[in-house]
Amino acid sequence: MSTFVKYIDTPILPVKGPISRRILAYGPSLMSVEVSFLEPFTDVPHSHPHDQICMVLEGMFEFNLDGEMILMNPGDSVFVAGHLPHCINALTPGKALDIFSPLREDFLK
Repeated sequence: MSTFVKYIDTPILPVKGPISRRILAYGPSLMSVEVSFLEPFTDVPHSHPHDQICMVLEGMFEFNLDGEMILMNPGDSVFVAGHLPHCINALTPGKALDIFSPLREDFLK
């Protein structure tokens, strides 16, 4: 199964506070999601069973990876193994691309 996704057709979905997401292309084993931060935001660590890659597209972020704080700028990326506590804190407005394996079924509800 292959699917094309037109960015202009993807709805902007509120997450919490100044955070929203757009669900981009996905299939049963892989999902891409754009996450937007309209203003600086500090989150709390969470975990999920999915492996994740996060790449900063715009802005400056601090990534908390199991208690280690890493400054991330556009083009920087990180791999997060499933179940590892993590969160991303926006230091400025910006966008990140998250890729999950397998897909986040909870994002589709």
